[in-house]
Amino acid sequence: MLEFMSSNYYHCPWEEDSPERVWCMVQAYLRSLKEIPPDGIAAALLQDHIEWSVICSIFFSNQIEGAGLGLSNTASLVRKILQGQPLDPCLLYSSSGSSGKSTCEVVQHAAAFIFLKQHVVVEKKPLTPDIVLAAHKILMDGMVCEDGKPVNAGSYRDSLAHAGFHRFLHPELVQPSLVRLLANYNARAASETEDPFALAAWLSYEFVTIHPFEDGNGRMCRLLLNMVLLSHGVPFCSALGFSSGHRRAKQQYMNCIHKAQQHGGLPKRLAFVVLCSIRSSLAAFFETVRISASEEYPKDLAMLLVA
Repeated sequence: MLEFMSSNYYHCPWEEDSPERVWCMVQAYLRSLKEIPPDGIAAALLQDHIEWSVICSIFFSNQIEGAGLGLSNTASLVRKILQGQPLDPCLLYSSSGSSGKSTCEVVQHAAAFIFLKQHVVVEKKPLTPDIVLAAHKILMDGMVCEDGKPVNAGSYRDSLAHAGFHRFLHPELVQPSLVRLLANYNARAASETEDPFALAAWLSYEFVTIHPFEDGNGRMCRLLLNMVLLSHGVPFCSALGFSSGHRRAKQQYMNCIHKAQQHGGLPKRLAFVVLCSIRSSLAAFFETVRISASEEYPKDLAMLLVA
């Protein structure tokens, strides 16, 4: 059984509860999931909530980068893709126009999610550079950089990169650094005592710090964050602060990244944001069950939440 480690988290001022309190609530919710009848109404509701968490994670990840579509249009597209429904070819006429470009950003994001989930979660393959490169190819194929040049999708960057005054690794260091990061991740992921929320935040932060690609690093790092959660038995994707209903979710996310940079690369605030987002998704699901399928609502959940 996992134990709460206070060293993995740092309290965020916009959250009322302590990290330990949120951790205990999440563990109570996760235990209660095992009581859901597999063929009942609650099980169907769970699938709906899982699908919605994927939609929200893709929408918010795109929103952070100023990409994609509004939530309603994102939901319509992603839902069809997840359910294997054909898309209207007219929607994908070209990535050169603003409408076509935004649509492609959603469609390719969803396709990259499905690719990663199949390899990392369903087939339980180790996370390798080849898988990351292939996912980036799906995510960014046909996209253009800010300077108008095509993104070199699926290939490591070969030029210097910076964000403000922060300089990322020299291009020659990118490949060996990513190889080392993924090897470290796979070793940690194999441990039964590893905290999945802290691990997800760590991998996501370290990946974006390496900044392996010309563009799409932020979206890739958040896709990897969710692959960590899903591969460790967490049913929902994290849309970070958007999952928790915060209106300043983007600013809060960037604050977490900056704080990690200032404190030796320890993304403890980000880990807490991830934890809170999953708490919110779990709470929303069980509230839906309480209202729509009360006879399937776990009897001991209320006591577990106050324990």
